[in-house]
Amino acid sequence: MTTQTIQITFRTDESLKKDAETLFERMGLNMTTALNVFLRQAVMEQAIPFQPKAKSVIDFSKLSEAEKNAEIQKGFDSLEAGRVLSSEQVKQNMKRKYGI
Repeated sequence: MTTQTIQITFRTDESLKKDAETLFERMGLNMTTALNVFLRQAVMEQAIPFQPKAKSVIDFSKLSEAEKNAEIQKGFDSLEAGRVLSSEQVKQNMKRKYGI
C-alpha cells in the first residue's frame, strides 16, 4: 500500500528556520524529515510531544548592540499591542503554574 504525500506550507521566522536547519543537519535530518518526526510523534501521543517551557533568560552581556535593540523593541511592541499583565495577574499565574 502506497501513501500519498501532500505539501504543507507555513510561515515562520527566517532566523528560526535557519537555526532549525542547522540543528537538523547536525542530527542528520532535513526539515521535512524533522517535521514528519514531530507530526508522527504528536499523533502517537495525541499531544505535543514535548513540554513547552518558558524562554530562558536572555544574557544581554552576550548580545550585540543590534540584538539588544531588537529585544528592547519586542518589549515596546508588546506594550503597544496591549500584551501586558498586572502585577496581580502575574502573582496569580505564578501561584497557579509554580505554586509560589
